Amino acid sequence: MTTAQKINEETKNLTELAYRELDGLVSRYTTWGGGEGYTIKVCYGNVEEIFRDETELGALRKAILVARYLQEDHEEYEIVDHPQHYGGASAKHEAISVIEEWNLGFHLGNVVKYISRAGKKPDQNTIDDLKKAKWYLERYIQNLEDK
Repeated sequence: MTTAQKINEETKNLTELAYRELDGLVSRYTTWGGGEGYTIKVCYGNVEEIFRDETELGALRKAILVARYLQEDHEEYEIVDHPQHYGGASAKHEAISVIEEWNLGFHLGNVVKYISRAGKKPDQNTIDDLKKAKWYLERYIQNLEDK
């Protein structure tokens, strides 16, 4: 067996194990993808979340990590109304409040959003959030310079 065949076989085995674990953690899920990436839509009780990755195993990893997190805490992870990764309902300065109060608009609002949640959303890379904030800021600056 070649090295590539061994890697493919191991990836297949890990993927099967991951699906078995996900089956035990969530009420239901849907998967689709290939080519450009994989997407898994997962339902945890009344919470629905979508996970995307370049690989099927990567998308499964993200879904499983959040599902484990939810099970450990035994509490719902709010994703719509005052989510914890944006400060939560008890936060003195929740991202949406700051964005609205300061009339920041789309680009600068997204900068504040991504900076405020960096490192706080389950299974979300801090650097990715900061890169998103940078992207929106650079786009905003470019729009101003082009005027």
